[in-house]
Amino acid sequence: MLGQPIRDDGRRQGVRWHASGVGYERPYFAFLLNTPALLIIVLLAGYPIAYSAWISLHKFSLKRPRVFDFIGLSNYRHILESDEFWSALWITLAFTGLVVVIVVVLGLAIALLLNREFPGRDIVRTLILLPWAIPPVVNGLMWQWIYDSKVGVLNGLLVSLGIISK
Repeated sequence: MLGQPIRDDGRRQGVRWHASGVGYERPYFAFLLNTPALLIIVLLAGYPIAYSAWISLHKFSLKRPRVFDFIGLSNYRHILESDEFWSALWITLAFTGLVVVIVVVLGLAIALLLNREFPGRDIVRTLILLPWAIPPVVNGLMWQWIYDSKVGVLNGLLVSLGIISK
């Protein structure tokens, strides 16, 4: 191999070469490269979560938004003692569970039916996949129309701004 020194016995010696000394093999280098994206994610997701948690520890009224009294976990205690909360939680869990079961069973049943041989199976499969396949096609056609050199909206905008000539 090129770039490796040869030992006395004629075999090549294993030497790690670094790609211009940048340090790609170092584990923290990947973290360093991901730091800007991680900071943006933390700011966009973490700040609202932390601020909501902070606000939940205060008494806040829309009638007097400037009054901000710290009450600790009193809001959580009040919610957990409320019958309306437990009723709403039960209804939400029951609805979610029921919907998940219905969707999974219905989807599985349709998949098993479409996997059997019957006349017109290909047509039925096509009709079922059309709602899934059409939005990307429409999106592609829309962008093709926008970029059209003769009648496209983008071309018309660039001509009216004087950036390009017709």
